[in-house]
Amino acid sequence: MPPPRFLAIEPVGRCNLGCQLCSLQFPRGMALGSGAPLMPWEVFTRLLRAHEAVEELQLEGPGEPLLHPRFFDMVAFAVERGLRVSVSSNCTLLARRRARRLVASGLATLSASLDGATCSTYEAVRTGGRFLSVLRNLLLVRTVRERLGLARPQLRIVTVAMRRNLAELPAIVRLARRLGVREMAVQHFAPRVLRSWDEDPREPVRDFVRAESLLAEDPERVRAYFSRARQAAEECRVRLRLPELRLKEPPEGGPCRGPCGCPNDGLYIDYQGLAMPCCMLGSRAGRRPRLAARALPDQ
Repeated sequence: MPPPRFLAIEPVGRCNLGCQLCSLQFPRGMALGSGAPLMPWEVFTRLLRAHEAVEELQLEGPGEPLLHPRFFDMVAFAVERGLRVSVSSNCTLLARRRARRLVASGLATLSASLDGATCSTYEAVRTGGRFLSVLRNLLLVRTVRERLGLARPQLRIVTVAMRRNLAELPAIVRLARRLGVREMAVQHFAPRVLRSWDEDPREPVRDFVRAESLLAEDPERVRAYFSRARQAAEECRVRLRLPELRLKEPPEGGPCRGPCGCPNDGLYIDYQGLAMPCCMLGSRAGRRPRLAARALPDQ
């Protein structure tokens, strides 16, 4: 088996929001003190040293990467090793000083989670988030980048499509253009994730996912709004990636067919240093650790 091309690392197992679509619904403001679910610095560095063939590092996961106190050290360490670094964030924590550090860090791509074109839709999904604050933060990153004469980080919007925001997809595309974002990816609740949450009655998001999944929506309505979003993207010159209209469940035990790349081209590693087949399969049904980073030899 060839070595992984990329590492997807979860720096933090906690988030500052309580999103309806996420299993990490911790209370807002919970302190990151001793015993907090943070990837230790030594585990992070040993992982990167142990995978010399890796070309790309993705800092992502259910938790919010910017909560890690050494987030910028992680980016710098990876950039110094010649890796292309990207981060997926809710972008609620990008105050002016952090925005400057983010732009100066060498980060290649910032993917912002934005699930609505209005305050009401966004804030109903991203509990604890403030829609206008996120927009200001993205504009701040763009302004700092332009002031420094840099092309990076590239800004990208990621939207989870659901029944309540389906009609807003074209407006999100137009909003992306106004923010200076040239790429937008629309995702769906993955079928395998739906199944794993269905099998675990402890998951607080189960009912939300069942109610909001586009699999329960009229296919003609989905097709119509996807078409309008595609037209808006052409008009705004935004690169838009839409999911299949009707997703199919992969064979039991078979690989996922999608843009993620895990586990075929890369490894997803949680904050404990344990490798998993996918960042979305964190439940009892999907967790299959393959690697303990703490057991790696020093290099």
